[in-house]
Amino acid sequence: MLSAHDDLIEDLKRIETSYAPLLFVVFGPCLTDSWRFSALTTPLLFVLSDDAPEGRPMVVSDDFAGALGVTESLLDAGHQRIALVSDSADGKRVNYEHRIEGFREALRRHGMRFDPSMLSTITVDFGDYLESSQEELKKALRSLLREDGLPTGYEPPTAVFVLSDMDWVLFLISPR
Repeated sequence: MLSAHDDLIEDLKRIETSYAPLLFVVFGPCLTDSWRFSALTTPLLFVLSDDAPEGRPMVVSDDFAGALGVTESLLDAGHQRIALVSDSADGKRVNYEHRIEGFREALRRHGMRFDPSMLSTITVDFGDYLESSQEELKKALRSLLREDGLPTGYEPPTAVFVLSDMDWVLFLISPR
């Protein structure tokens, strides 16, 4: 197992030279320029890697169907105000667009409209993802769930669906 902080290609080249593996399985983000994989002769399989090189064999999750199913379960449990929290590297482009579309489709199937104010974005440092995402998520949850100091008429969500790839998907459900 190699760390995401190492130079993946250089490490794989060393392994290729020393052990002549039959297959490399790259799990999760590659965090490297995809053209660099051409330096390897060992076949590659990418698993749950959004940045895998085009045309390479890969196994990916069905983000749309997964989010659709989770959201339908929350709606079936009676939740009417579901907040979404997604991460972003720059605070502008929201990650997990297919999951958000699955969420929107579940709402549509239940005769509900998507409220953009229920989508929050946390800006994380992908070089230190776990620590930065946990800290930013705590801030976002405190803001979403507190009732004091918010505008009159604000209704906190009854469920929070956190979209994340690297550490957790969380469902925080409050009985409102």
